[in-house]
Amino acid sequence: MVTALFPMRAQPPHIGHVLTIVRIYDDYDKIILRIIDNPGKHYEAEDFIIPGEEVAAVFKEVFKYMPKIEVMLAKEHLRDKSSFDDLPPFDVIVTGNKDFMREMESRKPVRYVPRSTIHGFDIGGTMLRKALRQTEEKGNSLPSSQGTY
Repeated sequence: MVTALFPMRAQPPHIGHVLTIVRIYDDYDKIILRIIDNPGKHYEAEDFIIPGEEVAAVFKEVFKYMPKIEVMLAKEHLRDKSSFDDLPPFDVIVTGNKDFMREMESRKPVRYVPRSTIHGFDIGGTMLRKALRQTEEKGNSLPSSQGTY
């Protein structure tokens, strides 16, 4: 049984995350999505626009019919951990971040998974956060999804 650990900020969660996870789904017996809920020293606080609990809830809902996926919330970045002993057992770290991959290679096997694209466009949280900030700077707010289902 091969278990993958997929650490992520997912700020915000988006279709690129979903496509990447679906793309690797059949490669593993279990995939643990480890949602980081704390900027720590590796990220800017402003890059955390959605509470980690909500990010985890989104992924739990999206993948509720995919039994090999487990979602967990973490306060500490893997880079800051001296040991992985307190984590659920896993065999490989899956990441789309090449810098992070290089940092982890000496500690555990790592698989690089390129980001998903749609019609040739890279999908990423950086792009979405930038669009959100520009919208807020113009005094606009994003439309509420309340009652639109």
